[in-house]
Amino acid sequence: MPTPDAARITVRALGAGTERMLAVRPGTRVSFEGPYGLFTDQARTAPRLAILASGIGVTSVRALLEQSTPAPGEATILLRYSADGRMFLWDEMQALSSRDGARLYVSIGPRPAKSASWLSAADAARGVSIQTIFPDLRSSDLNICGPAEWTELAVAAACDAGLPDLQLHIEGFDW
Repeated sequence: MPTPDAARITVRALGAGTERMLAVRPGTRVSFEGPYGLFTDQARTAPRLAILASGIGVTSVRALLEQSTPAPGEATILLRYSADGRMFLWDEMQALSSRDGARLYVSIGPRPAKSASWLSAADAARGVSIQTIFPDLRSSDLNICGPAEWTELAVAAACDAGLPDLQLHIEGFDW
């Protein structure tokens, strides 16, 4: 969350544009966009908080947890990573989850080859679903941030589970 004299920006270097950011010197004036204010306590409509983040989408979730103060057991977080070595902000997410008494789950590995799933193949094979991770989903605000295709699959699972549209908050980064 921004403070009166600083703002943290986390960038994943994926191409020429983001690579150039590595050369920007501290104090250089910049402009940027996003996140768009959907991941705040002010946007909450339900008593519980459910969070799904994939890859670098964890950055918006990290900002939400940093500024919010859920009661112990009120928040459940699932972080989705395609590989062990790409677990962005993992230590910070563990610390914030611990601070808030949130349940933190991780789904690591490739998605199933022959089906559309937002979970890893291993979790899908074990029968993990949005309902098993978030048993109180219908009394939760669900915040989702990740790549477009993955987000669409997660949103579909939430809608299939009966989550009202008002409780769904999506922050995209490659739309």
